[in-house]
Amino acid sequence: MKWYYGGINIEKQNYDINEKLNLYYNIKRKFYVNKYSTSNTNYFEATNNEEIREKVNGDNLILLGDINIKNVQELKEKYNLGNKNNYEVVKFLYESYGINFTNHLYGGFSLVIIDYIKNKIYLIRDQLGEKELYWGIRENKIFFGSDLFLIDDFYNKTMLNSEYFKLYCENLAYTDFTLTPYKNIFRVNSASYIEINMDNFKYSENKYWRLELVEEKLNLKNEEEYVDKFKQLLVNSINDSAYENKYKALALSGGLDSTAIFAMTRKYTNSKVKPYCAVFEELSVCDERQYIDETMKMYNQEYNYIKCDDCGVLVNYPEDYFYTSEPHINVLNKKFVEKLYSKIQEDNIQVLYDGFFADHILTGNIIFLLDKRVSRKEKWRIIDEFAGTMNLNFVEILYRYLILPKIDRGYIPEIDHNLLKTNRSDLVKVRKYSNKEMVLQLKAISSKLFGDKEVAPRYNIERVHPFIDRRIIEFLYCIPGELKLNGQMSKYILRQAVKDIVPRAIVKRINKTQHVELTQKGLRDNWNKIFNKLKVGRITKIPYITITKEEWIEELLKFRSGQIPNDKMYIYLSLEVWLQQVEDKYGNLEFE
Repeated sequence: MKWYYGGINIEKQNYDINEKLNLYYNIKRKFYVNKYSTSNTNYFEATNNEEIREKVNGDNLILLGDINIKNVQELKEKYNLGNKNNYEVVKFLYESYGINFTNHLYGGFSLVIIDYIKNKIYLIRDQLGEKELYWGIRENKIFFGSDLFLIDDFYNKTMLNSEYFKLYCENLAYTDFTLTPYKNIFRVNSASYIEINMDNFKYSENKYWRLELVEEKLNLKNEEEYVDKFKQLLVNSINDSAYENKYKALALSGGLDSTAIFAMTRKYTNSKVKPYCAVFEELSVCDERQYIDETMKMYNQEYNYIKCDDCGVLVNYPEDYFYTSEPHINVLNKKFVEKLYSKIQEDNIQVLYDGFFADHILTGNIIFLLDKRVSRKEKWRIIDEFAGTMNLNFVEILYRYLILPKIDRGYIPEIDHNLLKTNRSDLVKVRKYSNKEMVLQLKAISSKLFGDKEVAPRYNIERVHPFIDRRIIEFLYCIPGELKLNGQMSKYILRQAVKDIVPRAIVKRINKTQHVELTQKGLRDNWNKIFNKLKVGRITKIPYITITKEEWIEELLKFRSGQIPNDKMYIYLSLEVWLQQVEDKYGNLEFE
């Protein structure tokens, strides 16, 4: 993991990035620190791994930042680049293709290129938004950083940007948009770059990749070939990690996604993997040991059970909660995440895999029938079967899932209205109906940031998500919709890919375990402390949120009783928790 901060014309101050990290994460650790300076450039980086301290600098070109290129070996072989490191490979590509070099990269990167010949700076973020990058311009200073807290000398922590909170709510707490909570501090969006002219400090934002523009052609003949190709891509993603020589932990549930990662790692790679499984004694409805045990038995694997009955929503709030420089919806499940990390750290493992993002890109939607790949008879059969699973009649399914999307190409069934409205211009460009939801789901990648960037560093753990892979996502974008949703079976192509290496009960499993009881237990056990802090209603001061303090208290009480009266209750809760943390740390808040 790498953190960095730098800029043009920023003062040559005694910036201590090691101290910044230790204060923010409330830890005592010595990071590997690297500094770089020229007449007008200062740069500081820190890593928890000495091997990833890389950069390229010369008289005319400087490359800085955080790069993990999954296809670096292919690029070296293609261009005969020998033993060049990631940054040297990027330098070659930039000099060969200009800013279009990004089209050749697969992986996560948050990259700063300072080109003195063009007198321009490029701030570039990877296609999927795996790495973060923030920036700003003040007077004649250009500054940038991998994390907001590393550039906090340039913003007022109590003067908050009202427009940010509007976007946060409209995008369901996904933060893949330009604004941050602070005025004149910006995020580089995923698949985008900022081009800054160093003469006049004018800048522009450019989108260099869009999933909806990916060419939808695959030269595959039948289902078997599609399945084999998908399997190989997923195995490659597991293997492409930079941590091939380290023992890996895996967050394993009884579900298909994480079990598939476990089985493929054991079956098709040389990696050593140790599964960690959340189990429940008191809340048996949340327990998945019947499935986990089958997998452990199948692979003669020792299990590592972590009892999580005490890991409900807002457990130990507010005393065990910490300040973050941006709100995160997953902060509500902080105890659950930390209990897993704590056990992994205790076992001295530094890399954690999981099945995150499979739900988002593989589930599928019945609107694939509008792509006209199946016969009318088969279409009626599928609609009738789907109606039974949804407890709706045939006509309701036909109208909601097939007629409305046909009338309005910006509409997707069961998707939040505000999210559809905000992203309408992208959705209407998507050619296949079965791909519309997938374009939206890319935004959900940002929901991993709390676990990856806020909690994991406190336990010296690096997160790896094999399903977040551009090659996999572009492939799934091009496959027929019936390979995602086939009858009652969602994730059909994944089920077919692992049907021989995963227990049959998991391959055939349709229903997911719900954790409503865990949520309610967390609220019950800690309600007085939770309510006393949250009833203040700081969110009612945000101009965009039209709710009074009295209405907020009423919503909290309904939520405590098991109701979810507002679709955005979890979003509002995450905001209230964050505002409380900021206020307690820095004082009264103002919204502009």
